Amino acid sequence: VKDENGKRSMGFGVTQDITEIKRAEERLRSTMGQLSMAMDMATLASWELDLDTSTFTFNDQFYRIYATDAKREGGYQMSSMEYFRRFVYPEDYDIVRNNARNTTLPTPSIGYFQFEHRIIRRDGEVRLILVRSANWQSEDGKHRKSFGINQDITEMRRAEEELRRSREKLNL
Repeated sequence: VKDENGKRSMGFGVTQDITEIKRAEERLRSTMGQLSMAMDMATLASWELDLDTSTFTFNDQFYRIYATDAKREGGYQMSSMEYFRRFVYPEDYDIVRNNARNTTLPTPSIGYFQFEHRIIRRDGEVRLILVRSANWQSEDGKHRKSFGINQDITEMRRAEEELRRSREKLNL
C-alpha cells in the first residue's frame, strides 16, 4: 500500500503451510524410486498403446530390456508397426499379430491378456518376454488405450529347461 506521496507504507502477504504437500511429494518420489528398482530387479517394463493412433509410449526400463535407449530409438513414442519391425522376432510375427487383436476385446475376467514371444534386442540377442496387457476406454468412448508390462523371462525359461533335463537324466 502506498501513502499519499506514492511511497510504500505497508505490505500484505499470505503464508501457507505446505509441509504436508512436501511430505507427500517425498513419499511419492520414494515410492516411485522403489517401484522403479523393483521393476529393474524383475526385468519388467511398462508401456502404453494409444489404440486410436497405434502409437506406443515406452519408458527407460522398457528400453533397457531391449538393450537400447530413447535417444537411439528416436524418443519414447513409436508406432506399433515400427516396434514390430524393430524388435519382434520374425518367426513370432503371427503370435504378436494374433494377440494384438485383443485390443478390440473386453479385458478378460482375470484382468489382463497374456502371451509370450521372442524379441531381438538392439545388441542382436534373442530373448523371451511375457506380455500382459489390459484395455481401457474413456467414458465418452473417444479414447482407447492398452496398458501393459513386458517381462524378460529368458533366464527363467532356461532354468526350467535345465531342471527338466536334469529330471530326465535322474529318471534314466
